[in-house]
Amino acid sequence: MIDTETTAPANQTPKRRGRKPIGTVAMTAAERKRKSRAEQRQRGFADFGKRIPRSFACDLDEVAINLLRRAAEQEGVPVYVVLERLIATHLGTAA
Repeated sequence: MIDTETTAPANQTPKRRGRKPIGTVAMTAAERKRKSRAEQRQRGFADFGKRIPRSFACDLDEVAINLLRRAAEQEGVPVYVVLERLIATHLGTAA
């Protein structure tokens, strides 16, 4: 016996899988990421208390890395929190 209340009508097409397109064509991965980063920046600007993701790279020697890891472990926070605090303290910027 078929339950007519729970089955979809025959003329209704099933939902399409995947990410919904904006316009007529689905965005590429690069377009989606670009849009996501722009939205992150806007959210960060709207609330100054939030972090705005930025690329940053530097070389540290093994001693410095171990000191950062040890400090982060003692405080129970990620290493980036210790780095941000160090930068804010020594460069005078707000964390």
